[in-house]
Amino acid sequence: MNASTLERLEYNRIRAMMADYTVGPEGRQLAERHGPETDPKRVRAWLNETSEAAALLATGASVPLSAMEGVGPLLSLLGKSKIYNEQELGYLSAWLQAIAQMKRYMNGKRIKQG
Repeated sequence: MNASTLERLEYNRIRAMMADYTVGPEGRQLAERHGPETDPKRVRAWLNETSEAAALLATGASVPLSAMEGVGPLLSLLGKSKIYNEQELGYLSAWLQAIAQMKRYMNGKRIKQG
């Protein structure tokens, strides 16, 4: 899509609205650099994911996302001979626990809905 089309569609406004729904800085950055998708398979997959997420949120349950914020800089150093200090290891531990909690949450929802 060319710039004129994106301007007519007010894509920057849509992108800003999408960014307002994000939880952390990583999600905001992803939303702000996101562009229109032209691959129908990818669009369908994203629409299915969005429908699943909307159905989960409609149950009124709270999705456990809080500990997933701010771990990007730590993860970017993995495999680069970085020696983490105690505080950084604590952040990584909390992040891994949040991932496990999210997995349990999603598995529980899959069983109830499936």
